[in-house]
Amino acid sequence: MIIKEKEFTCRICGCQYRMKAKKSFYCSECGRKKRSMDVMLRRKREHPETVIGCGSGGNQQGEKNHNYKNGLSHYRDNFLKWNPDICQCEICGSVDYLVVHHVDQNRKNNKPENLMMLCRSCHAQVHGLAASLGVVPLVERKEDEP
Repeated sequence: MIIKEKEFTCRICGCQYRMKAKKSFYCSECGRKKRSMDVMLRRKREHPETVIGCGSGGNQQGEKNHNYKNGLSHYRDNFLKWNPDICQCEICGSVDYLVVHHVDQNRKNNKPENLMMLCRSCHAQVHGLAASLGVVPLVERKEDEP
């Protein structure tokens, strides 16, 4: 059976596009924007203090970011300054999508021994496993063997 692409008109921008779908209201670009706005509006309903448009898209850096705390939240810069030789995930060794993890879950504790470099996948697993077990995720840095 061959499924043919149907032609649709985007309800937001009016452009014509083709998709293999029963019904489609938005082109791929407008669809992504609409889904993103829906998520922001849902968050706003759940947490009224949320600012629409501020998110993790990388476009709100420095003082514009709602998480900015007088320049003290530069985890990656601090970590790399203290550990210039660690440029990969300390769990799996990946070099892609690296983030800094706070071992004791306290973002204000930026001591070198409390920070670890993890890839996003391992970081999500550390937090996800801990949440499912109902415990605080404690991860220890591997010490190099002599």
